Amino acid sequence: INIGQNNPYITIKDIEIRNFFIGILVDTGSDYCVVDSCLIKTCANACIFSRYNDNFSLYNSILLDGDFGLVAQNIKNISIVNNTFFTNNKFATNRSDYQSCILISLADDFGNGLNDTGTAWIRNNIFYNISQYAAIFFKDDLVRNAINSDYNNYFTNSDKLIYVIEQGLIHESTQYDSLWLFRQEFNIENNSTSVNPEFIRESGNSKNYYELDLSLLKFSPIKRLGQQITSSPESIPAWIDLSYVYSDFYGYPRPVSNNVSIGAIEISESIDLLDNPNSYLHEVATDSSVRSLEEALAGADVFCGLSVGGLLKPHMLK
Repeated sequence: INIGQNNPYITIKDIEIRNFFIGILVDTGSDYCVVDSCLIKTCANACIFSRYNDNFSLYNSILLDGDFGLVAQNIKNISIVNNTFFTNNKFATNRSDYQSCILISLADDFGNGLNDTGTAWIRNNIFYNISQYAAIFFKDDLVRNAINSDYNNYFTNSDKLIYVIEQGLIHESTQYDSLWLFRQEFNIENNSTSVNPEFIRESGNSKNYYELDLSLLKFSPIKRLGQQITSSPESIPAWIDLSYVYSDFYGYPRPVSNNVSIGAIEISESIDLLDNPNSYLHEVATDSSVRSLEEALAGADVFCGLSVGGLLKPHMLK
């Protein structure tokens, strides 16, 4: 979808985009663009490329694979709230050292001095890259506190977690292999985490993405670790439309109070796999009251582990 130049106030909602070079292109002057509850996948270069515009917002969406999930270039204001980025590089084109879930470059000056520079507001996102960076930022944006980011989950299976670029000097920049080091340097992400989010099914057969299910397992470590941003209305930038934060990718309600789940898909005790036909496990779901692995083990004689390692804890065997 090419929005083109100077086409403001476009909303893209509830659609699937796949197998393009760029999924959505938001070009110069196309301000106040909103992307909500979209599945954008296997776009070789970038799922979304937004450049030289103001007030771009991304909510409740899943961005899957390619070189980048989101590239924001010289953006004045951008909000990234309640999204799931997952990249396993099966559809990447350059396979270089600089693939990432997001690459954010904010506007230096739109013509009116310091007060007219760009700002990013980033909350409740999963940034999971199998082998490359979870995020790439520019140091100038971080130093001037223009990146307001928290309650996110950054994860990679490599030692490349976050990359910070000196303006224009990509090869003289700094790689952070832990969220703690990044947090200490720039004093952001104080409530963010860096753990495997535990999707229901994160690996498909070759490039068969229909086998994926990026819903969180009931015992996901990032369940209820997000922030319902309406709980602190005084901190919300004026350009954010709060009507998008009360439901998830599937349209299910998010908690009104604090403690939402991180990512595009909310976990709710009142929402079951039986109610979710989009879930990979829907056809084998039961109406049992069991809601955790520990509860399921009560009275069991045999445990057969077919998921990720480390889920069975010693105290569950007692």
